[in-house]
Amino acid sequence: MARKIIVVGNGEGILDKKNGKLIDSFDVVVRLGRYVTKGFEEFAGSKTDIISTIYWKLDNERLKNNKVILNVPLSLKESFVESQEYIDREFFSSKNNIIYINNPEDIDGLISMYTDILPAFTNIKNINFSLGFKTIYFLKKLFPEDTIYTTGFDFFKTGWYWNPYHNRDNSNMHPYTWERLWYARSKKIGFINEL
Repeated sequence: MARKIIVVGNGEGILDKKNGKLIDSFDVVVRLGRYVTKGFEEFAGSKTDIISTIYWKLDNERLKNNKVILNVPLSLKESFVESQEYIDREFFSSKNNIIYINNPEDIDGLISMYTDILPAFTNIKNINFSLGFKTIYFLKKLFPEDTIYTTGFDFFKTGWYWNPYHNRDNSNMHPYTWERLWYARSKKIGFINEL
């Protein structure tokens, strides 16, 4: 039976609606990176089933209590083996909660998810898609029968909802503009659903 999965982004837009109870009603709630719920439950909810994060942003306390999708930035793919060794060493005691670790082959999968909806852009094979974009890909790959919803996806037009001063520049190689276009088109055709 298909489930409803919601990916809760960290953008300030989540504060526009008091959707906390609605978010917590989803079958599976996925949160990103170093998310915060305490003090924001009315807007962001409190339930967490899966954390999708860059491996160095995870601590063992969260890993003990949640299923986790870990990923290595694809722009650092040449260091994937070292990253895998780090994961094996640092998270050994709770490794059974890691449901997926990305691999270099996922680069082609991410590009395909993008190009199935929009034309490729220059240097698409050399950029690092954002964690939110990659999380949608991982969920579609791991749970193809489930319906994916999103909320709080601002693509860095804002800070984090718990820290409005946080923002990013272009140094992380995220293709913000292209991801925004992809996201808008994906909603329009029903590939993803926005809360």
